[in-house]
Amino acid sequence: ANARIRAGLPPCRLRKATHSRQFDKITSDETTNMGLTGLWAPIAPAGQSPTDQETSHVEGSGHSVPVVGAMAVEKDVNMSESPAEHSGGIQPQAKPAERSAAAASAPVDAMKCIFSCSPGGNTSGLQVLDVQAGQDGKLVAVASSNGSATLYAATSEQLKLHAALRGARGPVSSALLHSAAGAMEALTVSKDGVRVYDVGQAATANLSQAQPRFKDEHGREIFCTAVSSDGKLLAVGGEGVLLVFDHKTGKQVAAFEDTHNGAVSQVAWAPGRAATLLSASDDGLVTVFDLENEVDEDDSWRAALNLEGAVSRMGFYGPDGQKLWMVSQTAGLHLWEWAAACTEDAAGGEGTLADFHDARPALAEAAAGPAAAGGAPKAFDYLLACRYDTASDGLLVAAGSNAGGCALFAVREPSGDMPAALGPTSATLAGSHSDAVRGIAWLPDGSIATGGEDGKLCLWAGSSDGIAPARKGKKRKA
Repeated sequence: ANARIRAGLPPCRLRKATHSRQFDKITSDETTNMGLTGLWAPIAPAGQSPTDQETSHVEGSGHSVPVVGAMAVEKDVNMSESPAEHSGGIQPQAKPAERSAAAASAPVDAMKCIFSCSPGGNTSGLQVLDVQAGQDGKLVAVASSNGSATLYAATSEQLKLHAALRGARGPVSSALLHSAAGAMEALTVSKDGVRVYDVGQAATANLSQAQPRFKDEHGREIFCTAVSSDGKLLAVGGEGVLLVFDHKTGKQVAAFEDTHNGAVSQVAWAPGRAATLLSASDDGLVTVFDLENEVDEDDSWRAALNLEGAVSRMGFYGPDGQKLWMVSQTAGLHLWEWAAACTEDAAGGEGTLADFHDARPALAEAAAGPAAAGGAPKAFDYLLACRYDTASDGLLVAAGSNAGGCALFAVREPSGDMPAALGPTSATLAGSHSDAVRGIAWLPDGSIATGGEDGKLCLWAGSSDGIAPARKGKKRKA
């Protein structure tokens, strides 16, 4: 039995990709296919659940950019009387009047764009597809639709060009940085594989790799990658396949072909567990593997969660990274105690901790009031990613509009009888991007880097880092 059977899904068959991945621009009226890889998929209309629309992830017609990031949770909202609702389904929200009052009283950081540039040199039609910060936040990796990636050195005032990464065939869907033993490397993902660049210390360098170092031997399209915390293994997500390589030698050590029935949109190694690998797919399945003792698809399987909707991004949160946030292509947000799900006698993990199948109505309501000022969006079309702040144990979700504005909202997981909730608004980013934002990265000094379909890379600064102090929720007295 494989992960799909355990998660209540029918066994999948290996499918050879017979079409190119499409980029579907999010609009309320229509989608415009642009023939790009590893980008956003259509969003369901507000109030419509993933099951109410065509499941494009089953057919493999949509895919979104993988992003790493994570967060934890504040716990101070009204509660539901039914604890059973916490394990799945749309979570009941606080009363509108109570949520509006909370949003009105919370301070909102109207962040300002203090620097912007075009990574492609004002190239017509260029889009920024992904933005990720290095582990120390000193470098920012930017992926672009023109087949290049760019590294920038981050300062408190600007993003300074550090290196240009060339050689990819087609759009670069994501770019990331990895450092180990004092060495720094950059990895870019395009449909033909993963390229690796020795960044070194030299600034304003032009680096080129004609051939990918890691690729699928059967020619299947590649969408994402991640390096284990000890630097020994590298995972790659492809069209219906999860690949594992020896990071140093480049040798493929495993190919898991029976777990996912769609594009593997993200892979991530668990913090503090160098051999624990999580994968997420357009088929809605999130799976946990433990590769410490053996690398076998069935024997390494530990847990799986079926969201019944295409997963676009995910990341760890909580003090020990034992929980997972997941963003779907239909503007859904889900929380899961993945570590507990891997332990038979542990409480939790049997289902989701919280589900917002369409978070947009709740976010629009939370944005009413002070967040609507300064050009911030009043309605949202998609979710970007989440951020976890260890100091405050707080989780934020970033949401955006097709007009370019973004806002950050507190995410509160259920506590006692209290259901999960979204809001109040923590920060807004408006007035610079003119199209949908595709990538977001938080920097150590509290600033934020964003990239969008308008081809702009922006650096935002504010009076705070957008994380409100966590507050413990109190159970309602009978």
